[in-house]
Amino acid sequence: AINAGGGGVFALASLSGTGGGYLAAGCEDGQIRIYRATADESSDDDDGSGGGGLELVSTLPGAAGKAVLSLAWTRPGSGGGGPNSAIGGDTVIGTTIFAGVADGTIRRYDC
Repeated sequence: AINAGGGGVFALASLSGTGGGYLAAGCEDGQIRIYRATADESSDDDDGSGGGGLELVSTLPGAAGKAVLSLAWTRPGSGGGGPNSAIGGDTVIGTTIFAGVADGTIRRYDC
């Protein structure tokens, strides 16, 4: 178990590929945190301070104080590198995350 650092986690979406797996967490603070799955699963602390097999690689900005309620992560045939690009790695570039937010909006993040 890890502490996501953004309050409650209301949505999760995963993306897997030849380079490894990734997890997007939609948080209460309105941000989306991107984690890479790691081989280190040795820490399972009750306080959430351990690695738990996940490494934070990026945080996507959101609507401050507006919780992310749902996520969809897609791998389109082309595209990517848009204005919200924030993540490196062969399995994330060219993907898109859609977030349903508590303010009634759907936000798009091109990775």
